[in-house]
Amino acid sequence: MIKVKIKIADDDVDRLMAASFLVDSHRNIVDGLLTIKDVNVNLERFTQLLDNYTDKYVYYEFLKRNIISQYIPTVEDPNYVIEWTIIYDSCTAIITLESDKYLSEFEKRGFTIYAQE
Repeated sequence: MIKVKIKIADDDVDRLMAASFLVDSHRNIVDGLLTIKDVNVNLERFTQLLDNYTDKYVYYEFLKRNIISQYIPTVEDPNYVIEWTIIYDSCTAIITLESDKYLSEFEKRGFTIYAQE
């Protein structure tokens, strides 16, 4: 396996961080209510909180996939990328590739090798 990395736009990272913060804060509210076991999960207000959390989560996941798709080259093999992650502090996307088969496609886009296993 090969890991490659690339710097991603600060604006993309800022949007992801904001969306992540919203997801986490809404999840904490829902988790907190469930933890104290003093909430009727059938109440409309709880349903609204849960729906709000779900909306934030779906948007965050959409945003992640949309941003990362801007950086990952499209090839015919849908399984060539094993995993990917975005490191907020360094504005870096790290992609784990199955092999070096498509490494040149990544290098053409400005990726550098991060690690080889």
